[in-house]
Formats: sequence, structure tokens, C-alpha cells
Amino acid sequence: MKHKYALLIISSLFLSTFFPYPESSYADVTFESLLDTDGQPKVIVKITSQITEYDYHSINKFLNNKVEEAYVDFDVDSLGGDVEAAINIGRLARKYNASVSSIYGTCASSCVFILAGGVDRHLLSSIVGIHRPFLPNDNETTIQ
Repeated sequence: MKHKYALLIISSLFLSTFFPYPESSYADVTFESLLDTDGQPKVIVKITSQITEYDYHSINKFLNNKVEEAYVDFDVDSLGGDVEAAINIGRLARKYNASVSSIYGTCASSCVFILAGGVDRHLLSSIVGIHRPFLPNDNETTIQ
């Protein structure tokens, strides 16, 4: 069983390395406003697909305009994307004391920075894939 998950993580990272998302794509980010079980307002930010700088800006704009006393949760299912954008989204999660979860999904590559930014992190039957980040124009830490 462990080998099955390791193979899935390796194949996911292989596919995202050699068959990246198109440059024009961005993550599917949706926002859901609801009331939790205590009647308190809650916002769920759902992130799927590739993470880009555009996603960070749209999430930041939404949270700045919509969140007052609402709880914020992030739900992620992504193979990664832009490292800086993911770090910034992780910082938003921390700023809003958000929980970050991946339920029956995948959080790999830069997505892990969003997961790490959460005040609480919840995983249920999910795959988390970690590797050393590759930064553009960084000849010291990136393998050529």
C-alpha cells in the first residue's frame, strides 16, 4: 500500500515536471460563504489546479473585501505552481487564522506552502508531495 502512494507521488511530480500546465492557465479558485454549526459566518477558499500569481491577487482582493468577522478555511487540491504565489497565499492563510485542508485530494510541490501557512491543517486520505523548490534564475540552489 505504501508503494502505491509513493508511486503516485513520484508519477505526479514527473508529470508536472515534464508536462507542465500551459502558461495561460491558472488555478480554479472558488469562494463559498456560509454559516458554520455555531451560526458564525465562514468563508471557504477552494484552490484546485495550478497556482499562479493571479490566484494570489484574486484571493487577497476577495478576503480584503469580504471578510470581517468570518472564519476562513482553505481547501486545496493542487499539484503546485508558482512558488512565490503559494507562499503569499500561505501568508494570507496565516493572516486570517485559517485552517487549510485537503480532503481526498493532492497537495504537492508549491501547494505545500499553502498547507504550511494554515493555523490548523487537516488531511483525509490525501497525498502530500514535497520536493526542494526550483526558483527561476537561481543558479545556487537549482539543479541545471
